[in-house]
Amino acid sequence: MAQRSPRRRSCSRYVVRRDFAVWLYLNADYNIIYGSLGVGVGIAFLIWMYLSFVVLVGAAFNAMLFPRTIARSPARSGLHPSVASA
Repeated sequence: MAQRSPRRRSCSRYVVRRDFAVWLYLNADYNIIYGSLGVGVGIAFLIWMYLSFVVLVGAAFNAMLFPRTIARSPARSGLHPSVASA
């Protein structure tokens, strides 16, 4: 793949920077529309997602470390282990 010329690169940087500035200008009233509630809900949602991820990764890690074994019934009894031990 051919490299772009330095002039073209600086032109594309200028366009991206200008477009980002326009986007910021048009969306600068986020706090007016949503207020602190929008920010608080966003932060709470991110924390909830993080904690959910931690729990799921922890559960997967525990499942890898401690695999469940199939309960074997006592020999020749044909009963479920919980019934046979009673």
